[in-house]
Order: sequence, then structure tokens, then C-alpha cells
Amino acid sequence: MCFLYAFYFLVYSFLFLPQERVQSLSVVQWSVSSKRMSVDEVILTFTAKVAPGWHLYSQQIDEGGPMPTRFSFVEASEYELLGLLEEMGDGVSVRDETYEMAILWYSGSVKFVQRIRCSTARSTIKARVEYMTCDTRVCLPGHYTFIIDVPARVSNK
Repeated sequence: MCFLYAFYFLVYSFLFLPQERVQSLSVVQWSVSSKRMSVDEVILTFTAKVAPGWHLYSQQIDEGGPMPTRFSFVEASEYELLGLLEEMGDGVSVRDETYEMAILWYSGSVKFVQRIRCSTARSTIKARVEYMTCDTRVCLPGHYTFIIDVPARVSNK
């Protein structure tokens, strides 16, 4: 009977914990920062800190390989994406015999940088990342949702 209560507690905990608490159980910790570069341009920097012994796949994975890291942004009239999302980190390229291809991954940490143009003084941007992390025994899919409040425009007065 005690086992049954423990089982229900675990299921309840995972279903109803806030996302921030669930992330602490994950092997990847995500954060985001925004920096206004000019009146209408902002740089968003998404940082992934990967637990020791684990790696996070790059965005640049050929079809037929493992699940790449993918970012998506909720469309809104108050901003537009400028260029492609860039990866910044010390990637490791390995020949994976399972997929029969070279695969790029990151250990430790990696940054993903996106430039945006804001058409309003303040903007709220919603983005989501879907990713795969692996160690030597298992791979785990993951996702995280970001809500980013972009800083107000700098006054030229």
C-alpha cells in the first residue's frame, strides 16, 4: 500500500510541477537574455548549460539523423526575426555509426543568438526550443518555453 502512495505522489509531482521545477530535474538548464542594440534592434541570447557526461545536438543535423535542436518563435506584429538563429560554442563533430553520418553536438554550454527588430517600445516574445540530449547510455528529448520581455527603447532626448 505504501508503494502505491509513493507511485501516486511521483506521478502527481511530475504532472503538476511548474516548468521551472521540472527543468531542474533535466540535464539541460535553459536561460535567456535580451540586449537592445539600437532603437529597434535587439539581440536574444538563449543559453543551454548541459550536465556533465551529456551532450546536446546542434541545429545543423542532416535528415535521417538524431533530433536536432529546434527553436520556434510565436509570430507577432511587434517584432520580426533578422537572419537565422546562430549557434556559439565549442561543438564536437563525431562520426555516428548508428546514423552513418557526422553529427555536431555540444557539451558544457552553448549559446543560440537571434537578432530581432522591434516595432514597438516594449515587446514580449514567446519562443520554444525542442532538443535531444544523450549520454553514453540513453537519449532524452526535451522542450522549454521562453517568455521574453524585451527592454524598453532608449530615449534619444
